[in-house]
Amino acid sequence: MRIRLSGHPELVTDLRDHLRGVGCIAVEVAPGLIEATIPDAPSAAQERRELRAYLATWTAARGVEAVLEE
Repeated sequence: MRIRLSGHPELVTDLRDHLRGVGCIAVEVAPGLIEATIPDAPSAAQERRELRAYLATWTAARGVEAVLEE
């Protein structure tokens, strides 16, 4: 799934590292755009839920907005 982080290019590396730290495979594919997967997620629906939760934790701690593109 793709995560778009607009307006805060300086935080892309931080978000990528956060996702990797919780077990995701995360790669910056374009400026402000990260492709992330959870390798052991039992289903696509579960992967979406987990990614949303990881993203919510990260954005709340930094006061920024990011969009999970499905």
